[in-house]
Amino acid sequence: MMAHFTAVLSEELGAARKFLTSIDKAKILLVFLFCLACIVWFLLGEKYPAATFASPYETFEALYWMLADRHNEYIVGIGETLSVFFRGFLGAVAAGLSLTLVMGLSPLLGRALNPLLDLLGSVPNIAFMPMVVALMGLDQPAKVTIVFLGAVLPVAINGHAALRQIDGDYEEAALDLGATRLRALLAVVWPLALPQMVAGMRVGAGYALAACVVAEIYTAMTGLGGLLVGYGNSFNMPRYFVIVITLALIGIFTTALLRYVETFFARRAGLISERE
Repeated sequence: MMAHFTAVLSEELGAARKFLTSIDKAKILLVFLFCLACIVWFLLGEKYPAATFASPYETFEALYWMLADRHNEYIVGIGETLSVFFRGFLGAVAAGLSLTLVMGLSPLLGRALNPLLDLLGSVPNIAFMPMVVALMGLDQPAKVTIVFLGAVLPVAINGHAALRQIDGDYEEAALDLGATRLRALLAVVWPLALPQMVAGMRVGAGYALAACVVAEIYTAMTGLGGLLVGYGNSFNMPRYFVIVITLALIGIFTTALLRYVETFFARRAGLISERE
């Protein structure tokens, strides 16, 4: 009887050990940090008045009234920001990847343009705003252009860096088999570099969202950027926190989507296993 009990206990302990080792420790740490942040948020909200720092309850109460507002100011703001953000970002991805392709087809051109792109990338995006506003006015096309300028350089720079990291033997082998340089680049080199290109798009998405908010503040004060300034200037911290959290969720969703795309292409290229 004792031997049977010991065997069952050993089996259960083995199963529990196997379950614990299978848990992603990074996800556990992420959940822990999220809970810690919520606790700190709650404690600070209890300590300071709503005009200085909003508590979780005050923030969610503000969210409820913003959603119930018959003018739909919050919903309209989200729509305006998403429109500017995605139009500018997708345009930057298309232009950045096209520039990456051109630089990959002509290594000499790539070496010549790379320092120029690094130089332009070091210039703060806000420096281009007066020129863009002077040329295009304060309407949505100017905002989309500012978002485009904020994202296109990180996409192009990271895309070209991804191409340069691929072993040149792959392209040479394709050329020896009779492929043109364009076909060798697109069929052999590009799939291997694509996961890192998508990682560059994640960097570009962060710049694009920041540029979108700054553009909305700098131009016609619309979208979530306009609401952010309006609530901040009136010290309406609960609604201000709602806007900040909404912007964070947009960034998190975009990053998570691009990370999924990056993992998908990495699996297709055989860079990671199916279990990862």
